[in-house]
Amino acid sequence: MCDDPIYMNSEEFVGAVKTVCSDGEAESIIQSFRNPPGRRPSKRLMRLSKWFQQLSVDDQEMLREALTDAAGRAVFGIMCVLDGVRAIENGPEKGSLELYYVKGDQRVLLNDPQEVLHDLFQGMRSFS
Repeated sequence: MCDDPIYMNSEEFVGAVKTVCSDGEAESIIQSFRNPPGRRPSKRLMRLSKWFQQLSVDDQEMLREALTDAAGRAVFGIMCVLDGVRAIENGPEKGSLELYYVKGDQRVLLNDPQEVLHDLFQGMRSFS
């Protein structure tokens, strides 16, 4: 372990991705349905906004839960790809991905086979 407070390991990487790419995504989408951003929101977003605002409060909450689940599953799938347990290429001979955190002279392999990213992510998700 390095004394640098910015040091990144597999668990910190997964936690950061969860926070930045998964946790707040459903709420962000719901907010854009409630109040479409921009001067000229797309027709698609306006159509979704109109539909969303016609839903009951209970149905809006169910949609929030579904979006939370979808965001989590998408991130989980990416972690599986990085771990090499989900193929992204066809054919019998497949390559492998190596994800490194590099800062200054630090170079840390984040998807080390000994610390499986998708398992770390799954352990951080709440399923209440």
